[in-house]
Amino acid sequence: MPSGPPRACCTSTGRSTSHPRRASSTTGPHLRRRCGSSRTVCTPAVCGGATGENHFDMVLLAAGVARIGAVPVMIAPANSLEAVRTMVERAAPRLLITGPGLLSRAAEAGVELADRSVRIVRVGPEGTGAAVPLDELRGGATAPVRLGGDDDLVVATHTSGTTGVPKLVLHTANTAIGRIPPRMERYRLPFLTTRRGDVVAAAVSFAHIRVMAWTASQLKMAPRKLVAVSDPLLANMEKVLEEHRPTSLETFPNVFQHWEQLVDERPELSAQTRLYVSTFDAVHPRTVRKFLNASASRFPTWGWGLGQSEITGIVANLFTRRTVRAGRPEATNLGWPMLVRLNVVDPETGQRQPRGKPGMIIVSTKARCLTYLGEDDRYQAKLNGRWWNSGDLGERVGLGRVRLLDRVVDMIPGISCIELESTLLERLDNASDVTILGVPGQAPVPVLCMRGNGWTRGNGSVPSPGCRNSPSRASSPGKRSRGRPPGRSAGSCCVSGFSARTRRSAAGNGHDPKRLESRCDVNWLPPAPVDLPSVAPSVSEPRDFRNGWFWAIVVGIALFWFLAYCLAIHRAHVDKRAGIPTVVVAINFSWEFVHSFVIDQEPAQRPANFIWFFFDIIIVYQVMKYGKKDFPKLSERNFRRLFWGICGYCAVQHYLMAYEFRDVLGMYSGVALKVGLSASFIITLRQRRSSAGQSVHIAVCKMPGSFLAGLNVFIIFPSHALVLFWFVVILVLDLTYVRMVFRQIRAEGRSPWVLNRPPVTDPVVHEQATAPAAPDRRRHHALLGALVPPPCAPGSNRERNTGRGRPPP
Repeated sequence: MPSGPPRACCTSTGRSTSHPRRASSTTGPHLRRRCGSSRTVCTPAVCGGATGENHFDMVLLAAGVARIGAVPVMIAPANSLEAVRTMVERAAPRLLITGPGLLSRAAEAGVELADRSVRIVRVGPEGTGAAVPLDELRGGATAPVRLGGDDDLVVATHTSGTTGVPKLVLHTANTAIGRIPPRMERYRLPFLTTRRGDVVAAAVSFAHIRVMAWTASQLKMAPRKLVAVSDPLLANMEKVLEEHRPTSLETFPNVFQHWEQLVDERPELSAQTRLYVSTFDAVHPRTVRKFLNASASRFPTWGWGLGQSEITGIVANLFTRRTVRAGRPEATNLGWPMLVRLNVVDPETGQRQPRGKPGMIIVSTKARCLTYLGEDDRYQAKLNGRWWNSGDLGERVGLGRVRLLDRVVDMIPGISCIELESTLLERLDNASDVTILGVPGQAPVPVLCMRGNGWTRGNGSVPSPGCRNSPSRASSPGKRSRGRPPGRSAGSCCVSGFSARTRRSAAGNGHDPKRLESRCDVNWLPPAPVDLPSVAPSVSEPRDFRNGWFWAIVVGIALFWFLAYCLAIHRAHVDKRAGIPTVVVAINFSWEFVHSFVIDQEPAQRPANFIWFFFDIIIVYQVMKYGKKDFPKLSERNFRRLFWGICGYCAVQHYLMAYEFRDVLGMYSGVALKVGLSASFIITLRQRRSSAGQSVHIAVCKMPGSFLAGLNVFIIFPSHALVLFWFVVILVLDLTYVRMVFRQIRAEGRSPWVLNRPPVTDPVVHEQATAPAAPDRRRHHALLGALVPPPCAPGSNRERNTGRGRPPP
């Protein structure tokens, strides 16, 4: 903490256990049921803080209150008197511990913080009112230790209060600090957690649930120094940074944004900082970039976490200088789920949204709070089974990440206020803060807070409200508004599109637009027999078919393809020939990789893709071992280059197909692959002229597996005509292959239904082994001399008869 006497009077809440009383009727039974313990849930005590006062003593006093068996209810000092009074009434405390600042404010406003039956203890210097000073209670009897279980109620904090009076959130030891994600901070993770030589500083609200996890983690990690900052204003923060030079700094995103001016004026104060941490809210890329660039560390990092008081962490990410380059307003609102189950659903129907479509973020986690004190109905309204409604708007993107768009209550249809505010901050360097307000029926209104003299020459002139380039009408660059054509977003003025530009261009070239349209009149042609659909079938929503028949079909698909894979691996091992054609193995291996590790999948689909991927590893090994026999003109090195080259090319193509068609399931690329697979079996059978590596059993198992997959698509996606056509082609090819491989094995003199057939000899190798040897040239000439008489001697009768000096032919 800064040197000198603390200006913040630490406040903590406690409740005496000499008068145990159960919680109010709206929450008591629910709490006892959730805690799973017979321990009495006592009425919480409250600690209120003075205005502008915020001190780490609040945490220490809360720990002491919990140690004697009471439940501290921590209230931040920045709340209004009305909000404090309302929260105190909900808590119904036996004891109120507060500071002189809040007591003075309440006395001046004529507001009683609590009923006269509540005893008030003042922590800090002299103040007004009838509060008992804490020093007068020293020297009393030591209270007995009454520690509860890990699942018993231990603390109550409150929400931010952006939607009204803050709600009091009840946590156990497990939900506050014992579960993941809060527990992750107590592991030594590279670039993410505290080191022993660190100087760790935090400027947070010490009445917030975040400070519980922060305190527990820092006591476990034991850094060289801990600095708890009470006052985050620039003047005090400059002294703190100059004196302590922290290597790890944590605060809330809006406070970091307020400190940007300090980084601009004195960047040397952040030179030693290697790790920045911001939690609970979105952070703008400009803020992250300024702090990371000010650090002299070779690899400074920024840990960002989105969370709530009710469920702690939701998503998190790690930013570096590279990830927050200018021109990327969405760079810092992307994150991965923090080892919690997360889903994005339609706010009205509750159906899971496909990748790239905005929806409401719901979370299932074991770190969820017990309830709201005195407002259990509001708590239950945000629950749907085990899923918690976070109230955030987001969308699922690649690699399992989630993009935060906005709060549902602040949503402006078609745009992301977070990204729009980031864009304005990037363009207005002198702006300290930007807020976008949605006005019903009008364009969004930006509220700008400028430093110093406001608009400067670097900012340009103040744009007019109706200008297309006005900040109030700017859309997020690189971000297409949902349900609108490119270049148009909510609140932006847009010209009439392509036809208007065409007319202006034609008029500028001296041509009459109407004459151009008349020349292109094609009404004399007959009408087209088929109209294209207004919505592409590739993005149509699936039918709700999650019943017993659906799972029976899925199990059938998995079973038949599992048998086909196992039989192909077995036959390849026996015949020493690849059971599945090499090129198809490369394409399939890249498909499984992309849809297992690159593209997000349905919760039930991704584990299956992982299983098939590991099966493919075995098949790839067999291809590397036996596959070159199908390519005799290639060397071993060139064969491997060919295989992995096909894998790389097809991986890129699979990703682009899924991206282009928004095909999260990989249906189009996967079914097209199956068409090639069925055709390649037939081609391989004809090329090898034997059943080496193949069997009727493989063909028989593969055919019903593909048929059931087609049936599943027909039921769930009946509008996908191209995919269904491909499955018909697959069925025809599979029937043809079954007949061909059956006849081939019969022609080899084997029974097609014997599972353990002897190894099949390659007919090409067999013919080369039995071909006759080349004849001996000398023996050939001797035989020819015995059959053909030698030439006649000169002057003989034969020579005279023929008239030639050589024998007749």
